[in-house]
Amino acid sequence: MPQKLVLMNFRTATACRNTSAEREYTTKDRLWLIESRLIDRAVLVLKDIYLILLSVFLGAVGQVAFKYGATHIPDTGSVMEKVIAAWPITVGLAVYGVSTLLWIYALRTVELSYAYPLISLGYILVFIASYFLFHEAIGLLRMGGLVLILSGIVLVANS
Repeated sequence: MPQKLVLMNFRTATACRNTSAEREYTTKDRLWLIESRLIDRAVLVLKDIYLILLSVFLGAVGQVAFKYGATHIPDTGSVMEKVIAAWPITVGLAVYGVSTLLWIYALRTVELSYAYPLISLGYILVFIASYFLFHEAIGLLRMGGLVLILSGIVLVANS
């Protein structure tokens, strides 16, 4: 008589999938194991998508820090004064570096053709930050471009 699988969480089921006892499971139990593996995989991909979104957000923050730092560098003064005044640029580089590391980590499991278009969300975030933080003018053509970018992101996310 085949051994019955005891109800267990997904981590336990995943740990058991490589044991020799798996050969003794009924067909129903094997289907349950396959389902749990698919759920484990989906959770991993979802986690990596969150990492991609965090990476995109941090990249946008880095760009805003670059802009802020660039507008606050004095025209005169010593090199040391300029370096001290440019601290937002240094912060932007650090944030951008963390963004890159998160991006690389997330690409382990997410297809590049799916992940890369999500970087376009950074354009939208920078667009919004530019309007509110730097009071940059936004015309109809820019708004139209923003709508097209959003449309592309929605199409890719649903593919």
